[in-house]
Amino acid sequence: MGLSVLIVDDNSGLAYFTAYSLKQELAGLTVLTAASCREARSLAGNQQPSLLIVDLELPDGNGLDLVSDLKSQFPAMIPILITATPLSVDVHKDLFGVLIKPYDPEILIDLVSRALELGDSQNESPVEKHTTEEEVASPNQCDFHHVQNRLSGLLAGIRALRLELQAVADDPSEVRRTVDEYSDRLSTMVKEASEALKRRN
Repeated sequence: MGLSVLIVDDNSGLAYFTAYSLKQELAGLTVLTAASCREARSLAGNQQPSLLIVDLELPDGNGLDLVSDLKSQFPAMIPILITATPLSVDVHKDLFGVLIKPYDPEILIDLVSRALELGDSQNESPVEKHTTEEEVASPNQCDFHHVQNRLSGLLAGIRALRLELQAVADDPSEVRRTVDEYSDRLSTMVKEASEALKRRN
């Protein structure tokens, strides 16, 4: 069985763009996506992923609990956590990497590549994109997690758009189709982030 990655995130746009970028950058990699803990457990049971990329907040559970559950079944699986808020350092010991939304997609690609090359190592330091106190909005200002989700999706989408345009550059009709498709997806994310920012208590 070849190398495989399971992405667990209820933000379908972010999961789609991340999966596309990983498949383009890492040849031969199988990428699966799940929108919930339940779906992730089912896919993992069938595929036994080499690496797990999981959001902290999921519709039916917690990403850390999912990591613990799947690691008990598949000890060699490498976990990477995505979160909208920094976590205490003691949580990091069970993770290969931690990324704070919104993160640079290049950082995730590099982290996945290194994880698959090195294998699961308890001595590997987590990779984390830090945010400052000023960058973290308080809950009564907006739905912070929702905004961070959409911003991460935008960053991943822009990167995926660049990769796909490079692949179809010689075909004008495919370029137009790609631009139209991505414009709709990315515009939706912008609108969702904007609406979340407007919601205040």
